[in-house]
Amino acid sequence: MSTKHKAKSMTLRKPGLQDPLSSPPSPESEGPGRHTLPGDAAWPGSAEMNILEAIKLLRSEIVEMKTQVVATIEARIQEVSDTLKADLTILRNETVPAITLLKTTTASHTTTIAALETSATNVSDLTTSLEAEVKRLAADLKKVKESCVSLEGFSRRNNLRLVSVPESAEMHRATDLVSGLLKDVLALDEKPLIDRAHRSLRPKPRDGERPCDIILRVHFFHEKMEILRRARNTTLSFQGQSFSIYQDYSPTVSRQRAAFGQAKRVLRDHPNVKYGLRFPARLWISHEGKDYTFESPDEAMAHIQRHIKKS
Repeated sequence: MSTKHKAKSMTLRKPGLQDPLSSPPSPESEGPGRHTLPGDAAWPGSAEMNILEAIKLLRSEIVEMKTQVVATIEARIQEVSDTLKADLTILRNETVPAITLLKTTTASHTTTIAALETSATNVSDLTTSLEAEVKRLAADLKKVKESCVSLEGFSRRNNLRLVSVPESAEMHRATDLVSGLLKDVLALDEKPLIDRAHRSLRPKPRDGERPCDIILRVHFFHEKMEILRRARNTTLSFQGQSFSIYQDYSPTVSRQRAAFGQAKRVLRDHPNVKYGLRFPARLWISHEGKDYTFESPDEAMAHIQRHIKKS
């Protein structure tokens, strides 16, 4: 309650009189001998009027306060609303161009992705066809290589290779030297007819190094076979140094045949097993009445381990 209200309520409390806001005295409380003063009957009505005026004044103040609070709240709401509208307008102005740019970029990316999908499909189809073509070409290349190896082998069919013949041997007339050497060492009836002979094409070795091989071509095939047959059963020596005679093969075939070296060394310890290398590089094994042919050294060794070493 305000100060104004407190002052008014205090004016109601006169000396000797009851507080008009309190309950009026009951008749029973008035004992005999209590004297009634003039004007006592008018006080209760004045108290009611003062209360009503106080209530009315309080109500007007409450209404005024309510109006002020509502006005303050509405002003604050309007202020917040204006701020939000301004922020939303700024945000919209900033967002709309970005969204427009994003839509444009997305459309461009969609077009690009569609083009990439088409290109990927075309590349996939082309790759599939190329894979088939590469497989076909690989098969053709394998056949061509095999044909080249075969043709080179036939071109070397009459060739022989003399290994470890001393470099001091006179090579100005190589064919005469080689034919005479073969006749003397192998005890041939006559000199074999040699078409050509030369040292292998590499730098001349230093003292103590292995001499260059002599490669020669025998004119007649049967003479070449006779030379190989006698060389297998003869100790070959020239100028006090031993040498060997082998069939001349191309480097590719020589590497393929050398890969069977381990298998051949194992088979040498089994006299009851017949074996040999067939052109270009196939190991033939005859064991217990059965013949086997291997093109892979690993397969040959596996067969030897399973069937020959255990027997």
